[in-house]
Amino acid sequence: MNRLLITPFLFVSFISAGVAAYLLWDSQFALLWLGTFIAAAPLPVSLLASSILGLSARQSPNLPLLQGITAGGLLLTLYSAVIGAEGNEAYGFAVVIGLFSVGFVQWYLRIYAPYNRTKSEGIVIGQPLPDLVFETVDGADMSSNDFVGHKTLIVFFRANWCPLCMTQIKQLLGRTDRLLAADVNVVFVSNQSTEHSKALKERMEFPEHFDILVDRDLRAAKQLGIEDIGGTPFGMAGYPVDTVMATVIALDEKGNVLFGDETDNYRRRPHPDTFLDMFDTPSATAATVQGV
Repeated sequence: MNRLLITPFLFVSFISAGVAAYLLWDSQFALLWLGTFIAAAPLPVSLLASSILGLSARQSPNLPLLQGITAGGLLLTLYSAVIGAEGNEAYGFAVVIGLFSVGFVQWYLRIYAPYNRTKSEGIVIGQPLPDLVFETVDGADMSSNDFVGHKTLIVFFRANWCPLCMTQIKQLLGRTDRLLAADVNVVFVSNQSTEHSKALKERMEFPEHFDILVDRDLRAAKQLGIEDIGGTPFGMAGYPVDTVMATVIALDEKGNVLFGDETDNYRRRPHPDTFLDMFDTPSATAATVQGV
């Protein structure tokens, strides 16, 4: 159900912010529309900035500042309506926009963004992963056993359509030299098509120790229990309906798990330095699992 709602909700949210901005300007910054704009704009602007600028893949779980600004805008809208500072015909429309905006923020933060996942039984510190089978972008099979011999960072990401996933990949690319110096191979895994994975690899200009693999039909994700059935937002043409819950796994040279991050919120990915430090620290003292 969430995948069906997120796309129209986002569309209405952006339209609401645009309409509020226009009416604010047209009314010469009337109090009613100032409050409506303050209520409607923060989440669309935040999502747009995240998508275009890619500032961070680890956001606050509750975004208290955004919630406060949105709620403050609604209160200003309601206050303006009560004191009758604007024309009566505008009150209902402005209040509806404000109420929708506040409601959408709460739904997005409390219902859509959390995974509510259970701990994976396949990601156990000090133990190897189950025998996972992937495909390379050239169509060849690859097993998780092939990672043995090199320290490996495995990043399960949703798909090219996910802005936070792209930010996460860019952050790791920004640490290419450190990963190379630590002899760490980085593998990104998604169940998106080979064509999309090839395009991403070429667009991001992956260095030699970075690679991308295809998890056909979520076989590996289902073995680990990190699949997100129906997790792709409605309208993402060309992508599978099902996807994966964002997960990061660090393996030592023997293929044993050093670190696992099973975030409980798709907006909260681990900071790269968290697991890079793991590769620099003896596994006996560094091993940890984060998430639920």
